[in-house]
Parts: sequence; structure tokens; C-alpha cells
Amino acid sequence: MDEGGGWTRVTRQRAKGNSRAGTSEPAAKAAKVFTAVGELERKRKAEEGTTEQVAQLKELVYRLLRSYDEQKATQESQQKDLAATIEAQTKTIAKLEATVQGQATELREVKTLLQADKLSRQSYSDALHRVPSPANSTSTATTLVEKAVPQGTPLERRLNEDRTAITVNTTRVKKEKQDTTVMRDTLNRSLKSFRVTEDIAIEYIRLRPTDSADLVFASAKDRDRAREHPRWLTAAMPEARMRGEQWYPVKCDCVAKIAVMDLDKDDGKTLRSGVLSEFKEQNSTDTTDCTAMKVAWLSKRQSEKRVGSLVIWLKTPGAAEHLLQQGFARFGASGAFCSRFEQRESLDLCYNCNRYGHKQANCTHQTKCGICSNPHNTRSCSQRDSPKCPACKEEHSIFDRRCKFHPKHVLEKPKFGPTLPPAMAKEKLAKERRAKEKAIEERRKVQREADENMADA
Repeated sequence: MDEGGGWTRVTRQRAKGNSRAGTSEPAAKAAKVFTAVGELERKRKAEEGTTEQVAQLKELVYRLLRSYDEQKATQESQQKDLAATIEAQTKTIAKLEATVQGQATELREVKTLLQADKLSRQSYSDALHRVPSPANSTSTATTLVEKAVPQGTPLERRLNEDRTAITVNTTRVKKEKQDTTVMRDTLNRSLKSFRVTEDIAIEYIRLRPTDSADLVFASAKDRDRAREHPRWLTAAMPEARMRGEQWYPVKCDCVAKIAVMDLDKDDGKTLRSGVLSEFKEQNSTDTTDCTAMKVAWLSKRQSEKRVGSLVIWLKTPGAAEHLLQQGFARFGASGAFCSRFEQRESLDLCYNCNRYGHKQANCTHQTKCGICSNPHNTRSCSQRDSPKCPACKEEHSIFDRRCKFHPKHVLEKPKFGPTLPPAMAKEKLAKERRAKEKAIEERRKVQREADENMADA
């Protein structure tokens, strides 16, 4: 009903509008209050979260600062320790340097004393290997040697004996070598029969353990003159052989070919005739005479290399030792490395003692037969039916290849075909064995393939 007492039609739309109109103000107030409360709660929660983050950030900053302080303190402590260690090591190094300098001074003094003592108290070997000084030399070493070894002492006599002696091989001499008096008189008569050696005489003869003897002259000059004119020895004792003078070889590497080779011949082996004299001039010093007696080229003849190796024989051991200690030698404007010359093992057969490793001219052993090993010459052997090798003591002669010392040694003599050395025989057997193994492996492979084909079928 409406206000005039009549009836009013109410629709759903109007009912909604009335309800909204009737509740709009209280609802708005309530909504404002609710909204205000929510914003306050959000602000409060946001402030709480921010406070926690700030607190965590502060704690992290404090931790970083404490860690930085600790690291800084640790680094400062390490730097102090390192500085102290460096200072201590510096002091230690200074002490060691002072000690080393003092020891070096003492070592020089001791070395000087040892050198003086060595010159004043040298052994027989040192005195023997020392290069003789000229008569007019006034060096300190010569003066010390003269004071240490006065004339007439046993050592001086032994030195003079070795310096004034010629060694003679008397293996083939039969009569004169039995009596040294007869031998000396015979040789002295032969010396006087030649004008060049008429004023030379042999003082005495010193026999060696082997078939050789030393002919001792009065001086080194007499010895050299007798060696230069050996006709007196051939006339008195035709079977005797004068042993050559001992030289001292030194190997030289990286020698320039243009400095030593004869360019006119250009065969890769012939050296110039003036190499020895030039070597002496270029390598001798005030105290060392580097006189060279012989030189030989070692490298291959037809080689495209510009350098090679050679061996040079020096007259005195002092010169050889000087070059070895120095480590190099001069050949014109080029240099070469020096080292000890190690000669290869000789496979030559000596027909005096019938052993391998040397020749008859250098033999110092007793005469032995090459067939029966008895002390007589091989040509006069009467026991050829019962051979005994003087080298290996087996039942064959020294000339048999079954001897294990023979250069072409074989284990046994084959029934037919050429004889093979052991190395070639072993290589041949190894090749045959490898060929057999290869054939067996191929047969096995073929059998495996056939078995697999049958299994597949």
C-alpha cells in the first residue's frame, strides 16, 4: 500500500533498489572501517617484515666486518712472520756467504800448499810423466823438482833409466840374450862401428819379465840419436826389434775439414802436411809443449758433413793431459772438443803367443804353438795329431773357427753349405721360427672361418 492508502505494485527491480537505498550508508561506513583495519594490518605486517630484513642485513654486515677484521689481522700476522723469516734467511745467507768466502780462501791456500808439496814430494809416476824443462829454464816448478830429487838418489837414477832407455824385443834372439854382458859388448861394438853413433855407449841392460830388454844409455840425447839411426841394432842383432816410442793419443771432435784436409786431393781422408807443426804452434803454452807426432782421420771419407773427428798422438803425457783438462784444441781459426781416445778391441792374431787382441810386434807373452800350445814355434810343431788351442784350451788349433775367440766363430762345422757366424745363424733360425708361427696362425684362422660358416649354415 502507498501513502494514500492505495495499493502499489512492487517489482523485483524496485525491491532491489529499495534494499540498496535502505542499506547504503551503514554498509559504506562498515566498508570504510573494514578497509582501514586491513590497511593498518598490512602496514603493520610490512613494517614487521622490513624490521626483520633490516636486522638480518645488520647482522650480515656485522659478520662481514668481523670477517674482514679477522682476515686483516691474519694477513698482518702472516706478513710479520714472513718478514721475520726473510730477515732470518738473509742473515743466514750472509753468514753462509762469509763462510764460503772463508772456505774458498782456505781452499786456495791448501791448494797452493798441496801444489808446493806435490812438487817437493812427487811420486815416481808423477816425476816420470813430467815434461823435462830446458837446461836454461828458471821456472819455480823445475827448481822445486831439482831440490826435491837431488842427483844421485835412487829415484833420480830410475827416472834417468826410463828417460834414457830403448826397449828391444828379443823374442827371436837365441844366443846373445842369454848373457847380458855379451849382449852389451856386442851392441857397443856395433855402435862404435858407425860414425854417427861412435861416441855413444850402452851403460847397462835391464831385462824385463817377458822376452824384451831395456838398453840404458848415458843421457836422453844419446838415446834419441841411437833411435834415429837404428842400423847398429840391425847389424848386431838382426832378429831383435826396437820398440817404438810411446805416444799419447787424444780424440778431437767437431774438427772443421777445411782446416785440416788437403783440398788438392779432395779424397776425404788425406790431411795437410803442415797440420802437426801448426797444431804445436797453436796449442803450446809457456809450460806445455804440444808436439804432435801423428794424426789420423776417423770419420767417414765420403761424408757431406763439414766437420769430423780425428785422433792426434802427442809426444808427452803432460801435453795430452793439458788438452784433456782444457777440453778443446785449436785447428787454425776453428776449435774442436777433446776427449780420451778409446781404441776398439783388436781382432788380430799374435803369431808369437797365438792369442787374439794384439800383433806379434807388441807381444809381451811367452812363445806358444798355435796347434799344441807347447812353448815352441808353430812351424816346428811335431804334435799336429793332438791339437790344443792356446786361446780356449779346446781340442782344436787356434786357426779353427770352432774356437770361441775366433773372429768368425761358429758353433759347429756344417755338413754342407757355407759356414755362418753365430749372429747370422741365430737370425736365420729366428726367421724360420717366425715363418712357421705365421703359417700355423694362418691355418688356424682359415679353420675358424670354416667353422663359423658351417655354424651359420
